[in-house]
Amino acid sequence: MAIKHYEHLKIDVAEFCSINEIPFLEGNIIKYVCRWKQKNGINDLQKAKHYIDMLIKFNSDYENQSVNQSRTTNREVRNQIPGIKTGMDAGT
Repeated sequence: MAIKHYEHLKIDVAEFCSINEIPFLEGNIIKYVCRWKQKNGINDLQKAKHYIDMLIKFNSDYENQSVNQSRTTNREVRNQIPGIKTGMDAGT
């Protein structure tokens, strides 16, 4: 069942992120940018900006290191965000 604010897309955002192994922060950026006109307007763009700012903060040393050394994993990101628990972490 398609969610109304994603019906205009040719592929489901969650499916796209899953198939392409898009990390949590990048996935949320994609989600909010794809739906802003159909759901919450500028508020969704502000949410996307919030996740972009978080991505920059957690990867601020990226320019000085190789991708393999500096890329923040999903688990590292979840551990830095209070209240975020998903997957196997949710049961603990």
